[in-house]
Amino acid sequence: MTTEFFNFNRFISLVNRQITLNLKTWMIAIGSIGGALIFVSTMMILGGAHENIINMYKTFGVFSFFITGLVFSSMSFSEMGTYSKSLQFITLPASRFEKYFTSWFISFVLFFILSLISLVLFSAISSIISVLIYHAPFEVLNPFTRELGEIMLGYFVAHSAFFVGSVWFKKAAFFKTLLTGFILQTVANFWGLIWGFAILKPHQFENFQESEFSNFVIQLDGNGAIEKYVIAFFVLIAVILLIAGWERFKEREV
Repeated sequence: MTTEFFNFNRFISLVNRQITLNLKTWMIAIGSIGGALIFVSTMMILGGAHENIINMYKTFGVFSFFITGLVFSSMSFSEMGTYSKSLQFITLPASRFEKYFTSWFISFVLFFILSLISLVLFSAISSIISVLIYHAPFEVLNPFTRELGEIMLGYFVAHSAFFVGSVWFKKAAFFKTLLTGFILQTVANFWGLIWGFAILKPHQFENFQESEFSNFVIQLDGNGAIEKYVIAFFVLIAVILLIAGWERFKEREV
């Protein structure tokens, strides 16, 4: 595909540039997480809890990469936060969409794939240690499960928020995005509570929560529809955030 809007060769060049700039930081972060995971798993093996190693990778391991990915996402457009680097970024021979899409692709798709590969590799190393010490069965983390699929959906939404935060905020984007999300969530919960009590009387509101709403959810869940609605809702939120980030990105590049 060759247009002024998107050119595949320019996209590959941008990917190579971003990887070159960030590879060292990524390797340090992944190596640190991997070292911590192997250390924890070794302590578990020595303590006789080698059966729980894979579960540790599913929880602590996934959480570590999840948070690390959000931190890196919030740094996607850190170049635009300083004068010298912003000039270099703006004058890159690529369209605005290519710059925006490349940053999203690297921080979401590439980092997520790299995280799964790293988790499988580190779990294999831990499993080898377990086999050598306890002659336990060799077992590695399976990345193709429903559980990890749900985590990927959650990361897609969270990444969109922190990715947009990297466009909106010039400095400390991670913490500012975190604070903004907390404030918006608190306001939304409070606003929903106000309307709930405004429309329904307190005892009606309580009965509605316990009966009508519960029956409604149970009916949807029985039909398998609620899962589709939830997925569609969160995907819609992520897409809206990415569109908002794109509009803000165009403003900042002017």
